[in-house]
Amino acid sequence: MKKAFGILLILSASILVWRCASQTTPTGGPKDEDPPVLKKSVPTNKQTNFKGKSLELIFDELVKVNNAKEEIIITPSPGAEILFRAKQNKVYIEPKNGWMDSTTYSLAFREGIQDLNEGNSAEDLHLAFSTGATIDSLQISGTLTESLTEKIPEKIIVALYQSDTFDIFKHSPIFFTKTKKDSSFRIENLKQGIYYVYAFEDKNKNLKVESRTEKFGFLPNPILVDKNIDTLQIAIYQIDSRPLKINSIRNTGSITKIKFNKDLTKYSIDNPNRAKIFHSFGADQTEINIYNELDVNDSIKLSLQGTDSLALKIDSTFFIKRVESKQPKEKFSSKIISTSIDPETLAVQVKIQFTKPILYINLDSVYLTADEVPERKAKEVVKDKKRNDLRTDIPEKRKIIAKPDTAIVVKPEPKKIAVQAKDTRIDSVQKILTISTVVDKQNITEKTKQINIVLEKAFLISIENDSTTREIKAISIPNEESTGILHIEVNTKFKNYEVRLLSTSGAIIEKVRNVKRHSFKYLQAQEYKLMFYADVNNNGKWDAQNISEKKAQEPTYFYKTLEGKYTFPIRSAWELGPLILKF
Repeated sequence: MKKAFGILLILSASILVWRCASQTTPTGGPKDEDPPVLKKSVPTNKQTNFKGKSLELIFDELVKVNNAKEEIIITPSPGAEILFRAKQNKVYIEPKNGWMDSTTYSLAFREGIQDLNEGNSAEDLHLAFSTGATIDSLQISGTLTESLTEKIPEKIIVALYQSDTFDIFKHSPIFFTKTKKDSSFRIENLKQGIYYVYAFEDKNKNLKVESRTEKFGFLPNPILVDKNIDTLQIAIYQIDSRPLKINSIRNTGSITKIKFNKDLTKYSIDNPNRAKIFHSFGADQTEINIYNELDVNDSIKLSLQGTDSLALKIDSTFFIKRVESKQPKEKFSSKIISTSIDPETLAVQVKIQFTKPILYINLDSVYLTADEVPERKAKEVVKDKKRNDLRTDIPEKRKIIAKPDTAIVVKPEPKKIAVQAKDTRIDSVQKILTISTVVDKQNITEKTKQINIVLEKAFLISIENDSTTREIKAISIPNEESTGILHIEVNTKFKNYEVRLLSTSGAIIEKVRNVKRHSFKYLQAQEYKLMFYADVNNNGKWDAQNISEKKAQEPTYFYKTLEGKYTFPIRSAWELGPLILKF
Protein backbone atom coordinates (compact mmCIF):
# COMPACT_ATOMS: atom_id res chain seq x y z
CA MET A 1 0.00 0.00 0.00
CA LYS A 2 2.82 2.38 0.88
CA LYS A 3 4.54 1.62 -2.45
CA ALA A 4 1.33 2.24 -4.37
CA PHE A 5 0.75 5.50 -2.48
CA GLY A 6 4.31 6.62 -3.32
CA ILE A 7 3.79 5.96 -7.01
CA LEU A 8 0.53 7.92 -6.98
CA LEU A 9 2.25 10.85 -5.21
CA ILE A 10 5.06 10.93 -7.77
CA LEU A 11 2.53 10.80 -10.66
CA SER A 12 0.52 13.70 -9.18
CA ALA A 13 3.66 15.77 -8.77
CA SER A 14 4.66 15.06 -12.38
CA ILE A 15 1.26 16.23 -13.67
CA LEU A 16 1.55 19.40 -11.59
CA VAL A 17 5.02 20.16 -12.99
CA TRP A 18 3.83 19.51 -16.59
CA ARG A 19 0.90 21.90 -16.12
CA CYS A 20 3.20 24.59 -14.78
CA ALA A 21 5.55 24.22 -17.75
CA SER A 22 2.84 24.40 -20.49
CA GLN A 23 2.89 27.41 -22.94
CA THR A 24 -0.40 29.17 -22.16
CA THR A 25 -1.85 32.64 -22.33
CA PRO A 26 -1.59 34.38 -18.92
CA THR A 27 -4.85 35.55 -17.41
CA GLY A 28 -5.51 38.84 -15.65
CA GLY A 29 -3.37 41.98 -15.63
CA PRO A 30 -3.24 44.78 -18.21
CA LYS A 31 -3.63 44.00 -21.89
CA ASP A 32 -0.33 43.42 -23.72
CA GLU A 33 -0.07 46.12 -26.39
CA ASP A 34 3.69 45.92 -26.98
CA PRO A 35 4.90 44.21 -30.19
CA PRO A 36 7.58 41.51 -30.02
CA VAL A 37 11.15 42.81 -30.30
CA LEU A 38 13.90 41.00 -32.19
CA LYS A 39 16.80 40.34 -29.81
CA LYS A 40 19.07 38.24 -32.02
CA SER A 41 19.19 36.69 -35.49
CA VAL A 42 21.29 34.11 -37.33
CA PRO A 43 22.55 35.45 -39.66
CA THR A 44 22.87 38.93 -38.18
CA ASN A 45 21.56 41.88 -40.16
CA LYS A 46 23.85 42.71 -43.10
CA GLN A 47 26.03 39.64 -42.52
CA THR A 48 28.04 38.33 -45.48
CA ASN A 49 29.15 34.82 -46.45
CA PHE A 50 26.14 33.15 -44.79
CA LYS A 51 26.22 29.43 -45.60
CA GLY A 52 23.45 28.11 -43.36
CA LYS A 53 20.23 26.46 -44.52
CA SER A 54 17.85 28.05 -42.05
CA LEU A 55 17.40 31.58 -40.66
CA GLU A 56 16.78 31.88 -36.92
CA LEU A 57 15.13 34.90 -35.27
CA ILE A 58 14.98 35.18 -31.48
CA PHE A 59 12.42 37.53 -29.85
CA ASP A 60 11.81 38.84 -26.33
CA GLU A 61 8.53 36.90 -25.89
CA LEU A 62 6.56 33.94 -27.21
CA VAL A 63 5.67 34.43 -30.88
CA LYS A 64 3.73 32.90 -33.75
CA VAL A 65 3.84 33.22 -37.54
CA ASN A 66 0.84 34.84 -39.22
CA ASN A 67 0.01 34.07 -42.86
CA ALA A 68 3.72 33.88 -43.49
CA LYS A 69 3.62 33.16 -47.23
CA GLU A 70 1.93 36.51 -47.85
CA GLU A 71 3.24 38.60 -44.97
CA ILE A 72 6.93 37.63 -44.96
CA ILE A 73 8.37 38.73 -48.29
CA ILE A 74 11.83 37.64 -49.34
CA THR A 75 13.53 39.32 -52.31
CA PRO A 76 14.79 37.94 -54.54
CA SER A 77 12.56 34.92 -54.09
CA PRO A 78 14.35 31.71 -53.07
CA GLY A 79 11.46 29.67 -54.52
CA ALA A 80 7.83 28.95 -53.82
CA GLU A 81 8.38 26.29 -51.14
CA ILE A 82 9.57 27.89 -47.91
CA LEU A 83 9.16 26.50 -44.39
CA PHE A 84 8.12 29.05 -41.76
CA ARG A 85 8.09 27.67 -38.21
CA ALA A 86 7.64 29.24 -34.76
CA LYS A 87 8.81 27.56 -31.57
CA GLN A 88 8.40 29.45 -28.28
CA ASN A 89 10.26 32.77 -28.83
CA LYS A 90 12.01 31.69 -32.03
CA VAL A 91 11.11 31.73 -35.73
CA TYR A 92 12.84 29.57 -38.35
CA ILE A 93 12.80 30.24 -42.11
CA GLU A 94 14.14 27.63 -44.53
CA PRO A 95 13.65 27.48 -48.33
CA LYS A 96 13.41 23.98 -49.78
CA ASN A 97 15.88 24.75 -52.57
CA GLY A 98 18.28 26.66 -50.31
CA TRP A 99 19.79 30.11 -50.78
CA MET A 100 21.50 31.11 -54.04
CA ASP A 101 25.23 31.78 -53.99
CA SER A 102 26.63 35.32 -54.01
CA THR A 103 23.20 36.89 -53.51
CA THR A 104 21.97 39.65 -51.21
CA TYR A 105 18.60 38.76 -49.66
CA SER A 106 16.21 41.25 -48.08
CA LEU A 107 13.35 40.16 -45.82
CA ALA A 108 10.34 42.35 -44.94
CA PHE A 109 8.05 40.84 -42.32
CA ARG A 110 4.99 43.15 -42.47
CA GLU A 111 2.51 41.43 -40.08
CA GLY A 112 4.08 38.00 -40.42
CA ILE A 113 5.38 37.64 -36.85
CA GLN A 114 3.10 38.33 -33.88
CA ASP A 115 3.18 37.82 -30.13
CA LEU A 116 1.36 34.76 -28.89
CA ASN A 117 -0.94 36.55 -26.44
CA GLU A 118 -2.55 39.50 -28.24
CA GLY A 119 -1.42 39.12 -31.86
CA ASN A 120 0.66 42.33 -31.88
CA SER A 121 2.84 42.40 -34.99
CA ALA A 122 6.57 43.09 -34.89
CA GLU A 123 7.04 46.64 -36.17
CA ASP A 124 9.30 47.75 -39.04
CA LEU A 125 11.17 44.44 -39.02
CA HIS A 126 13.70 43.91 -41.83
CA LEU A 127 16.67 41.62 -42.26
CA ALA A 128 19.36 41.64 -44.95
CA PHE A 129 22.22 39.22 -45.48
CA SER A 130 24.43 37.95 -48.29
CA THR A 131 25.56 34.49 -49.28
CA GLY A 132 28.58 36.09 -50.94
CA ALA A 133 31.50 38.26 -49.89
CA THR A 134 29.67 41.57 -50.35
CA ILE A 135 26.23 42.91 -49.52
CA ASP A 136 24.37 45.41 -51.68
CA SER A 137 24.15 48.65 -49.72
CA LEU A 138 22.49 51.32 -51.87
CA GLN A 139 19.20 52.79 -50.68
CA ILE A 140 16.41 55.13 -51.76
CA SER A 141 14.02 57.10 -49.57
CA GLY A 142 11.38 59.79 -49.82
CA THR A 143 7.83 60.75 -48.92
CA LEU A 144 4.34 59.91 -50.10
CA THR A 145 1.26 62.11 -50.51
CA GLU A 146 -2.31 61.61 -51.67
CA SER A 147 -3.59 63.90 -54.41
CA LEU A 148 -6.51 66.28 -53.69
CA THR A 149 -6.34 65.73 -49.92
CA GLU A 150 -4.10 66.85 -47.07
CA LYS A 151 -4.51 63.54 -45.23
CA ILE A 152 -1.42 61.38 -44.79
CA PRO A 153 -1.89 58.01 -46.52
CA GLU A 154 -1.18 55.01 -44.29
CA LYS A 155 0.28 51.55 -44.92
CA ILE A 156 1.16 52.17 -48.55
CA ILE A 157 3.51 49.84 -50.41
CA VAL A 158 6.43 51.48 -52.23
CA ALA A 159 7.70 48.99 -54.82
CA LEU A 160 10.56 48.67 -57.28
CA TYR A 161 10.54 46.88 -60.62
CA GLN A 162 13.42 46.41 -63.06
CA SER A 163 11.88 44.89 -66.18
CA ASP A 164 10.27 47.44 -68.50
CA THR A 165 7.61 44.87 -69.43
CA PHE A 166 6.16 44.50 -65.93
CA ASP A 167 2.47 45.08 -65.16
CA ILE A 168 1.62 46.34 -61.66
CA PHE A 169 -1.84 44.78 -62.00
CA LYS A 170 -0.34 41.31 -62.64
CA HIS A 171 3.26 41.18 -61.36
CA SER A 172 4.84 41.46 -57.92
CA PRO A 173 7.81 43.78 -57.36
CA ILE A 174 11.36 42.60 -56.71
CA PHE A 175 11.81 45.04 -53.80
CA PHE A 176 9.26 46.83 -51.66
CA THR A 177 8.65 48.50 -48.31
CA LYS A 178 5.72 49.99 -46.40
CA THR A 179 5.42 53.68 -45.53
CA LYS A 180 5.77 54.82 -41.94
CA LYS A 181 3.15 56.83 -40.04
CA ASP A 182 4.60 60.12 -41.31
CA SER A 183 4.34 58.80 -44.93
CA SER A 184 8.12 58.45 -45.31
CA PHE A 185 9.70 55.34 -46.80
CA ARG A 186 13.12 53.73 -47.26
CA ILE A 187 14.26 50.75 -49.35
CA GLU A 188 17.70 49.39 -48.47
CA ASN A 189 20.21 46.82 -49.75
CA LEU A 190 19.78 47.68 -53.42
CA LYS A 191 22.29 46.88 -56.12
CA GLN A 192 23.24 49.47 -58.70
CA GLY A 193 20.75 49.59 -61.56
CA ILE A 194 17.70 51.19 -63.13
CA TYR A 195 14.39 50.88 -61.26
CA TYR A 196 10.76 51.77 -61.87
CA VAL A 197 9.12 53.19 -58.71
CA TYR A 198 5.45 52.65 -57.83
CA ALA A 199 3.34 53.13 -54.71
CA PHE A 200 -0.01 51.49 -54.00
CA GLU A 201 -2.47 50.29 -51.42
CA ASP A 202 -2.40 46.54 -50.93
CA LYS A 203 -5.71 45.75 -49.28
CA ASN A 204 -5.71 42.10 -50.31
CA LYS A 205 -1.96 41.76 -49.57
CA ASN A 206 -1.02 40.15 -52.87
CA LEU A 207 1.55 42.80 -53.86
CA LYS A 208 -0.45 43.64 -56.97
CA VAL A 209 -2.69 46.63 -57.67
CA GLU A 210 -6.47 46.21 -57.85
CA SER A 211 -7.35 49.08 -60.17
CA ARG A 212 -10.96 49.51 -59.06
CA THR A 213 -10.38 49.66 -55.30
CA GLU A 214 -6.74 50.53 -54.55
CA LYS A 215 -5.01 53.90 -54.81
CA PHE A 216 -1.72 54.00 -56.65
CA GLY A 217 0.86 56.31 -58.14
CA PHE A 218 4.29 56.22 -59.76
CA LEU A 219 7.29 58.17 -60.96
CA PRO A 220 6.85 58.70 -64.71
CA ASN A 221 10.50 57.98 -65.50
CA PRO A 222 12.78 55.17 -64.20
CA ILE A 223 15.55 56.16 -61.79
CA LEU A 224 19.24 55.22 -61.93
CA VAL A 225 20.40 54.03 -58.52
CA ASP A 226 24.17 54.40 -58.46
CA LYS A 227 24.21 56.29 -55.17
CA ASN A 228 21.83 56.81 -52.26
CA ILE A 229 18.72 58.87 -53.15
CA ASP A 230 16.65 60.59 -50.46
CA THR A 231 14.45 63.07 -52.33
CA LEU A 232 11.79 60.92 -54.00
CA GLN A 233 8.22 62.22 -53.85
CA ILE A 234 5.30 60.07 -55.01
CA ALA A 235 1.59 60.94 -55.06
CA ILE A 236 -1.17 58.34 -55.11
CA TYR A 237 -4.78 58.56 -56.25
CA GLN A 238 -7.60 56.09 -56.84
CA ILE A 239 -8.58 55.84 -60.49
CA ASP A 240 -9.92 52.94 -62.51
CA SER A 241 -7.31 52.10 -65.16
CA ARG A 242 -9.14 49.20 -66.77
CA PRO A 243 -9.91 49.41 -70.51
CA LEU A 244 -13.28 51.05 -71.16
CA LYS A 245 -15.98 48.65 -72.34
CA ILE A 246 -19.76 48.17 -72.57
CA ASN A 247 -21.14 45.70 -70.02
CA SER A 248 -24.71 45.53 -71.31
CA ILE A 249 -27.32 47.07 -73.65
CA ARG A 250 -30.91 46.66 -72.49
CA ASN A 251 -34.14 47.81 -74.19
CA THR A 252 -37.01 48.55 -71.78
CA GLY A 253 -40.13 50.16 -73.21
CA SER A 254 -39.01 53.34 -74.98
CA ILE A 255 -35.67 53.48 -73.15
CA THR A 256 -32.39 51.79 -74.05
CA LYS A 257 -29.91 51.59 -71.18
CA ILE A 258 -26.22 51.21 -72.03
CA LYS A 259 -24.10 50.17 -69.04
CA PHE A 260 -20.31 50.61 -68.97
CA ASN A 261 -17.71 49.08 -66.67
CA LYS A 262 -16.73 52.53 -65.30
CA ASP A 263 -17.51 56.24 -65.48
CA LEU A 264 -17.45 58.18 -68.74
CA THR A 265 -16.44 61.83 -68.81
CA LYS A 266 -18.13 62.52 -72.14
CA TYR A 267 -19.80 60.77 -75.07
CA SER A 268 -21.44 61.45 -78.42
CA ILE A 269 -24.05 59.56 -80.45
CA ASP A 270 -24.29 59.51 -84.25
CA ASN A 271 -27.85 59.23 -85.53
CA PRO A 272 -27.60 58.82 -89.33
CA ASN A 273 -31.33 58.04 -89.74
CA ARG A 274 -32.27 61.28 -87.96
CA ALA A 275 -34.67 59.35 -85.75
CA LYS A 276 -36.17 61.38 -82.92
CA ILE A 277 -34.22 60.36 -79.86
CA PHE A 278 -33.11 61.99 -76.61
CA HIS A 279 -30.20 60.80 -74.50
CA SER A 280 -28.38 61.59 -71.26
CA PHE A 281 -26.39 59.97 -68.51
CA GLY A 282 -28.48 57.67 -66.32
CA ALA A 283 -28.35 57.35 -62.54
CA ASP A 284 -24.58 57.93 -62.77
CA GLN A 285 -21.94 58.28 -65.46
CA THR A 286 -21.50 54.54 -65.94
CA GLU A 287 -24.85 54.52 -67.76
CA ILE A 288 -26.36 56.22 -70.81
CA ASN A 289 -30.13 56.30 -71.30
CA ILE A 290 -31.52 56.71 -74.84
CA TYR A 291 -35.21 57.65 -75.15
CA ASN A 292 -36.87 56.97 -78.50
CA GLU A 293 -40.23 57.60 -80.17
CA LEU A 294 -40.23 54.51 -82.37
CA ASP A 295 -43.18 52.25 -83.02
CA VAL A 296 -43.20 48.98 -81.10
CA ASN A 297 -40.62 46.50 -82.44
CA ASP A 298 -39.06 49.04 -84.80
CA SER A 299 -35.29 49.47 -84.45
CA ILE A 300 -32.58 51.90 -85.57
CA LYS A 301 -28.81 51.71 -85.76
CA LEU A 302 -26.71 54.17 -83.72
CA SER A 303 -22.99 54.74 -83.21
CA LEU A 304 -21.55 55.80 -79.87
CA GLN A 305 -18.15 57.24 -78.97
CA GLY A 306 -17.20 57.46 -75.29
CA THR A 307 -14.20 58.70 -73.29
CA ASP A 308 -13.19 58.12 -69.66
CA SER A 309 -11.08 60.24 -67.31
CA LEU A 310 -7.86 58.69 -68.67
CA ALA A 311 -8.82 59.62 -72.23
CA LEU A 312 -9.38 55.93 -72.98
CA LYS A 313 -11.94 55.66 -75.77
CA ILE A 314 -14.63 53.31 -76.97
CA ASP A 315 -16.38 53.28 -80.35
CA SER A 316 -19.38 51.00 -80.76
CA THR A 317 -22.33 50.46 -83.11
CA PHE A 318 -25.59 48.92 -81.89
CA PHE A 319 -29.36 48.81 -82.44
CA ILE A 320 -32.03 50.29 -80.19
CA LYS A 321 -35.72 49.47 -80.39
CA ARG A 322 -39.02 50.07 -78.65
CA VAL A 323 -40.50 47.06 -76.88
CA GLU A 324 -43.63 46.37 -74.91
CA SER A 325 -43.18 47.02 -71.21
CA LYS A 326 -45.42 47.06 -68.16
CA GLN A 327 -42.89 48.88 -66.03
CA PRO A 328 -44.06 52.29 -64.74
CA LYS A 329 -42.43 55.44 -66.02
CA GLU A 330 -39.41 56.67 -64.12
CA LYS A 331 -40.33 59.56 -61.83
CA PHE A 332 -39.37 63.01 -63.10
CA SER A 333 -38.05 65.54 -60.60
CA SER A 334 -35.68 68.46 -60.26
CA LYS A 335 -33.55 69.83 -57.44
CA ILE A 336 -31.62 73.05 -56.90
CA ILE A 337 -28.05 71.83 -56.27
CA SER A 338 -26.14 75.12 -55.96
CA THR A 339 -26.72 78.86 -55.71
CA SER A 340 -24.44 81.89 -55.57
CA ILE A 341 -24.72 85.66 -55.59
CA ASP A 342 -22.15 88.44 -55.99
CA PRO A 343 -23.11 91.04 -53.36
CA GLU A 344 -21.50 93.85 -55.36
CA THR A 345 -22.98 93.17 -58.82
CA LEU A 346 -25.99 91.06 -57.70
CA ALA A 347 -25.05 88.46 -60.33
CA VAL A 348 -27.01 85.30 -59.44
CA GLN A 349 -26.24 81.76 -60.55
CA VAL A 350 -28.47 78.75 -59.87
CA LYS A 351 -27.81 75.16 -60.92
CA ILE A 352 -30.75 72.75 -61.16
CA GLN A 353 -30.38 68.99 -61.58
CA PHE A 354 -33.20 67.09 -63.32
CA THR A 355 -33.72 63.36 -63.77
CA LYS A 356 -34.81 63.04 -67.42
CA PRO A 357 -34.18 64.95 -70.65
CA ILE A 358 -36.53 67.92 -70.80
CA LEU A 359 -38.89 68.90 -73.57
CA TYR A 360 -39.20 72.58 -72.64
CA ILE A 361 -38.88 75.13 -69.86
CA ASN A 362 -41.91 77.11 -68.74
CA LEU A 363 -40.26 80.49 -68.16
CA ASP A 364 -43.46 81.91 -66.63
CA SER A 365 -42.95 79.45 -63.76
CA VAL A 366 -39.41 80.50 -62.78
CA TYR A 367 -38.58 83.86 -61.25
CA LEU A 368 -36.70 85.66 -58.49
CA THR A 369 -38.06 87.69 -55.58
CA ALA A 370 -36.37 89.97 -53.08
CA ASP A 371 -36.75 89.08 -49.37
CA GLU A 372 -40.34 87.84 -49.24
CA VAL A 373 -41.23 84.37 -50.48
CA PRO A 374 -44.57 83.99 -52.30
CA GLU A 375 -47.09 81.75 -50.55
CA ARG A 376 -48.10 78.51 -52.20
CA LYS A 377 -51.03 79.15 -54.52
CA ALA A 378 -54.33 78.06 -53.04
CA LYS A 379 -58.01 78.62 -53.66
CA GLU A 380 -58.84 82.01 -52.16
CA VAL A 381 -62.37 82.43 -50.86
CA VAL A 382 -64.47 85.07 -49.11
CA LYS A 383 -68.09 85.02 -47.94
CA ASP A 384 -70.49 87.25 -49.88
CA LYS A 385 -72.43 89.51 -47.51
CA LYS A 386 -75.60 89.44 -49.62
CA ARG A 387 -75.52 85.82 -50.65
CA ASN A 388 -74.72 83.11 -48.17
CA ASP A 389 -72.23 81.28 -50.40
CA LEU A 390 -68.52 81.27 -51.24
CA ARG A 391 -67.05 83.22 -54.14
CA THR A 392 -63.86 82.37 -56.01
CA ASP A 393 -63.93 85.27 -58.45
CA ILE A 394 -61.48 87.50 -56.56
CA PRO A 395 -59.42 89.48 -59.08
CA GLU A 396 -55.96 87.96 -59.74
CA LYS A 397 -54.27 91.24 -58.82
CA ARG A 398 -55.31 90.87 -55.19
CA LYS A 399 -54.22 87.95 -53.04
CA ILE A 400 -56.86 87.48 -50.36
CA ILE A 401 -56.69 84.69 -47.82
CA ALA A 402 -59.65 84.60 -45.46
CA LYS A 403 -62.12 82.36 -43.74
CA PRO A 404 -65.89 82.90 -43.98
CA ASP A 405 -67.20 85.59 -41.64
CA THR A 406 -63.72 86.94 -40.90
CA ALA A 407 -62.09 90.19 -41.92
CA ILE A 408 -60.54 90.23 -45.36
CA VAL A 409 -56.72 90.38 -45.28
CA VAL A 410 -55.03 91.72 -48.38
CA LYS A 411 -51.44 90.54 -48.79
CA PRO A 412 -49.53 91.99 -51.74
CA GLU A 413 -47.56 89.51 -53.78
CA PRO A 414 -43.75 90.02 -53.81
CA LYS A 415 -42.48 91.56 -57.00
CA LYS A 416 -41.37 88.92 -59.48
CA ILE A 417 -38.03 89.31 -61.25
CA ALA A 418 -38.38 87.47 -64.53
CA VAL A 419 -35.87 84.98 -65.92
CA GLN A 420 -35.27 85.31 -69.65
CA ALA A 421 -34.41 82.58 -72.14
CA LYS A 422 -30.94 84.10 -72.59
CA ASP A 423 -30.32 83.55 -68.85
CA THR A 424 -30.63 79.75 -69.17
CA ARG A 425 -28.18 77.10 -70.33
CA ILE A 426 -29.05 73.39 -70.56
CA ASP A 427 -26.54 70.55 -70.36
CA SER A 428 -28.76 67.74 -71.57
CA VAL A 429 -26.09 65.08 -71.09
CA GLN A 430 -25.34 65.91 -67.46
CA LYS A 431 -29.00 66.93 -66.91
CA ILE A 432 -28.17 70.31 -65.41
CA LEU A 433 -29.94 73.62 -66.06
CA THR A 434 -27.93 76.73 -65.19
CA ILE A 435 -29.65 80.08 -64.64
CA SER A 436 -27.33 83.11 -64.73
CA THR A 437 -28.82 86.56 -64.37
CA VAL A 438 -28.16 89.94 -62.77
CA VAL A 439 -30.75 91.46 -60.44
CA ASP A 440 -31.45 95.12 -61.13
CA LYS A 441 -30.58 97.09 -57.98
CA GLN A 442 -33.87 98.95 -58.37
CA ASN A 443 -35.58 95.74 -57.28
CA ILE A 444 -33.95 95.74 -53.84
CA THR A 445 -33.54 98.11 -50.92
CA GLU A 446 -30.84 98.60 -48.30
CA LYS A 447 -32.77 96.24 -46.05
CA THR A 448 -32.89 93.40 -48.59
CA LYS A 449 -31.12 90.40 -47.08
CA GLN A 450 -31.84 87.67 -49.59
CA ILE A 451 -32.92 86.85 -53.12
CA ASN A 452 -35.22 83.87 -53.62
CA ILE A 453 -35.30 81.57 -56.63
CA VAL A 454 -38.84 80.22 -57.17
CA LEU A 455 -39.60 77.21 -59.33
CA GLU A 456 -43.33 76.80 -59.64
CA LYS A 457 -45.08 73.54 -60.44
CA ALA A 458 -44.54 72.39 -64.04
CA PHE A 459 -41.48 74.59 -64.39
CA LEU A 460 -39.88 71.75 -66.39
CA ILE A 461 -41.67 69.32 -68.71
CA SER A 462 -39.85 66.08 -69.53
CA ILE A 463 -39.81 64.26 -72.86
CA GLU A 464 -42.36 61.88 -71.35
CA ASN A 465 -44.68 64.83 -70.58
CA ASP A 466 -44.42 64.68 -66.80
CA SER A 467 -43.55 67.80 -64.83
CA THR A 468 -41.64 68.96 -61.77
CA THR A 469 -43.02 70.09 -58.41
CA ARG A 470 -42.62 73.45 -56.69
CA GLU A 471 -39.30 74.42 -55.05
CA ILE A 472 -38.01 77.62 -53.43
CA LYS A 473 -34.45 78.39 -52.37
CA ALA A 474 -33.28 81.48 -50.46
CA ILE A 475 -29.93 82.99 -51.50
CA SER A 476 -28.53 85.16 -48.71
CA ILE A 477 -26.74 88.36 -49.73
CA PRO A 478 -23.44 88.57 -47.78
CA ASN A 479 -22.39 91.84 -46.15
CA GLU A 480 -19.09 93.12 -44.83
CA GLU A 481 -20.20 93.21 -41.18
CA SER A 482 -20.97 89.49 -40.99
CA THR A 483 -18.21 88.17 -43.28
CA GLY A 484 -14.43 88.24 -43.59
CA ILE A 485 -11.73 88.70 -46.24
CA LEU A 486 -8.75 86.45 -47.04
CA HIS A 487 -5.74 87.80 -48.95
CA ILE A 488 -3.25 85.43 -50.64
CA GLU A 489 0.01 85.75 -52.55
CA VAL A 490 1.25 82.92 -54.78
CA ASN A 491 4.93 82.10 -55.27
CA THR A 492 5.46 79.20 -57.70
CA LYS A 493 7.54 78.16 -60.69
CA PHE A 494 4.48 76.71 -62.43
CA LYS A 495 3.09 78.81 -65.27
CA ASN A 496 -0.49 77.51 -65.11
CA TYR A 497 -2.20 76.64 -61.86
CA GLU A 498 -5.40 76.92 -59.85
CA VAL A 499 -5.90 77.96 -56.23
CA ARG A 500 -8.99 76.63 -54.48
CA LEU A 501 -10.52 77.90 -51.26
CA LEU A 502 -12.17 74.91 -49.58
CA SER A 503 -14.44 74.21 -46.64
CA THR A 504 -13.15 71.74 -44.05
CA SER A 505 -15.17 69.02 -45.81
CA GLY A 506 -13.38 69.75 -49.11
CA ALA A 507 -16.23 71.59 -50.89
CA ILE A 508 -14.99 74.31 -53.26
CA ILE A 509 -15.96 77.78 -52.01
CA GLU A 510 -14.14 79.72 -54.71
CA LYS A 511 -11.34 79.10 -57.18
CA VAL A 512 -9.00 81.40 -59.11
CA ARG A 513 -6.50 80.71 -61.86
CA ASN A 514 -2.99 82.03 -62.55
CA VAL A 515 -3.15 84.88 -60.03
CA LYS A 516 -0.19 86.20 -58.06
CA ARG A 517 -2.39 88.13 -55.62
CA HIS A 518 -6.04 87.69 -54.83
CA SER A 519 -8.62 88.55 -52.16
CA PHE A 520 -11.44 86.15 -51.32
CA LYS A 521 -14.25 88.42 -50.10
CA TYR A 522 -17.52 87.96 -48.22
CA LEU A 523 -16.44 84.74 -46.53
CA GLN A 524 -18.68 83.23 -43.87
CA ALA A 525 -17.18 82.92 -40.38
CA GLN A 526 -15.84 79.35 -40.32
CA GLU A 527 -12.73 77.22 -40.89
CA TYR A 528 -11.18 77.00 -44.38
CA LYS A 529 -8.42 75.21 -46.33
CA LEU A 530 -6.37 76.26 -49.35
CA MET A 531 -5.38 73.86 -52.12
CA PHE A 532 -3.20 74.47 -55.16
CA TYR A 533 -2.71 72.31 -58.25
CA ALA A 534 -0.37 72.77 -61.18
CA ASP A 535 -2.12 72.57 -64.55
CA VAL A 536 0.93 71.18 -66.34
CA ASN A 537 -0.82 70.55 -69.68
CA ASN A 538 -2.90 73.76 -69.40
CA ASN A 539 -6.23 72.07 -70.13
CA GLY A 540 -8.13 73.86 -67.37
CA LYS A 541 -8.60 70.84 -65.07
CA TRP A 542 -6.67 68.56 -62.74
CA ASP A 543 -5.52 65.32 -64.36
CA ALA A 544 -4.97 62.04 -62.56
CA GLN A 545 -2.25 59.56 -63.50
CA ASN A 546 -2.45 57.69 -66.78
CA ILE A 547 -0.52 54.45 -66.44
CA SER A 548 -1.01 53.43 -70.08
CA GLU A 549 0.80 56.60 -71.19
CA LYS A 550 3.21 56.66 -68.20
CA LYS A 551 1.96 60.09 -67.14
CA ALA A 552 1.91 60.92 -63.43
CA GLN A 553 -0.89 62.98 -61.92
CA GLU A 554 -0.52 66.73 -61.78
CA PRO A 555 0.95 67.88 -58.45
CA THR A 556 -1.33 69.18 -55.70
CA TYR A 557 -0.40 71.00 -52.50
CA PHE A 558 -2.16 72.22 -49.36
CA TYR A 559 -1.38 75.34 -47.38
CA LYS A 560 -0.07 74.60 -43.89
CA THR A 561 -0.01 77.13 -41.04
CA LEU A 562 3.05 77.79 -38.88
CA GLU A 563 1.42 75.56 -36.26
CA GLY A 564 1.35 72.69 -38.77
CA LYS A 565 -2.42 72.83 -39.33
CA TYR A 566 -4.17 72.63 -42.68
CA THR A 567 -7.18 74.69 -41.56
CA PHE A 568 -7.45 78.32 -40.50
CA PRO A 569 -10.36 80.47 -39.25
CA ILE A 570 -12.11 83.45 -40.81
CA ARG A 571 -14.13 85.65 -38.46
CA SER A 572 -16.80 88.28 -39.04
CA ALA A 573 -15.39 91.68 -40.04
CA TRP A 574 -11.89 90.15 -40.26
CA GLU A 575 -9.16 90.54 -42.86
CA LEU A 576 -6.59 87.73 -42.84
CA GLY A 577 -3.32 87.69 -44.72
CA PRO A 578 -1.77 87.86 -47.07
CA LEU A 579 -1.04 84.15 -46.73
CA ILE A 580 2.05 83.29 -48.79
CA LEU A 581 1.52 80.16 -50.90
CA LYS A 582 4.89 78.71 -51.97
CA PHE A 583 4.73 75.71 -54.25
